[in-house]
Amino acid sequence: MPVLSDSKLTRLLSLRVDPSLPLFEMAIQEARKRNLAIPINTFVHPVETRTGDRLKLRKWNWAVFLMMPLWTLAHRLDFWTVLLFIPGVNVIVLFYLGLKGNTIAYEKSNLSVDEFMMLQKIWIREAIKAFVRALVLSLIAFLIASVFYYLF
Repeated sequence: MPVLSDSKLTRLLSLRVDPSLPLFEMAIQEARKRNLAIPINTFVHPVETRTGDRLKLRKWNWAVFLMMPLWTLAHRLDFWTVLLFIPGVNVIVLFYLGLKGNTIAYEKSNLSVDEFMMLQKIWIREAIKAFVRALVLSLIAFLIASVFYYLF
């Protein structure tokens, strides 16, 4: 009597993991014994995986938008950093890198797509924190200036 039902075995095989793992190899052998269809996700060609992973890079990056000079320097995008200081061009660069920044920076990194995107999540979280802090400090400074203006 099998421990896993056919449906559970098929669901297990539909997970995107390395098919060379021992547990997965056993699951594939068991599926073949039962004459079950092995899902396509189990055997993904490495080139297709890289192409599919690169689709993850097509996201708007708030870290680029909020911390452009720091982000471009940290990702060794010196040309783009220089463009930020050209009036008129900087607005175009800001939005372009917001859209395409992940892809451009990934080309210069030696990380996998998943590692790179995890790093970008950290950048985004810290950029939002810095933006909120700057906004709060600006409001406090505005309130203090307003109070001094009316008192004196």
